[in-house]
Amino acid sequence: MCEPATLATAMFAINSASAVMEYQGQKQQAKYQEAINDRNRKNAQTAYAEDLTRIEAERIENNEKTARERLQNKREKRSELAAARNRAGVGLGMMDAQLRDVGFEYDMEQNSLAAGLASSNLASNNKRKDAYAAFQNVYWNQPPVNYPSKLGLGLSIAGSAVGARAGYKSGSYGKA
Repeated sequence: MCEPATLATAMFAINSASAVMEYQGQKQQAKYQEAINDRNRKNAQTAYAEDLTRIEAERIENNEKTARERLQNKREKRSELAAARNRAGVGLGMMDAQLRDVGFEYDMEQNSLAAGLASSNLASNNKRKDAYAAFQNVYWNQPPVNYPSKLGLGLSIAGSAVGARAGYKSGSYGKA
């Protein structure tokens, strides 16, 4: 059988090595978590940029569609105004009444298009806010990275030394 001092020294070495390995494992885990957090944050930034691009493309498409509708509406109403003038010129109705009717329809359609455009732009703004909120949620809600304490490692090693010494002095490793 081994000498008690050798057993105490071996026990101290094993416990110290175990504490160092645990420390290194925790340190690796913290670095791994930090890398995951960085990747998730970069992915969140990329997704946010893509969301903004998509939202802006939708907004531009809606604005262009509304502009085309407004232009088409204007063309139609000019044509109707010309037809009303021609009818009034040949005695087929009162020109003021016909022009008023055409103008009223034009104003109603233009107001409807303007309201639709305002609603579309408001929806785009709300989508931008939602995209930013989703970005912030991912960006700031990553799991914390907890690096192990060097002081904790030192205390574990010191505890191993005290435990080995106490075991040696109490005779738990046998008598020399």
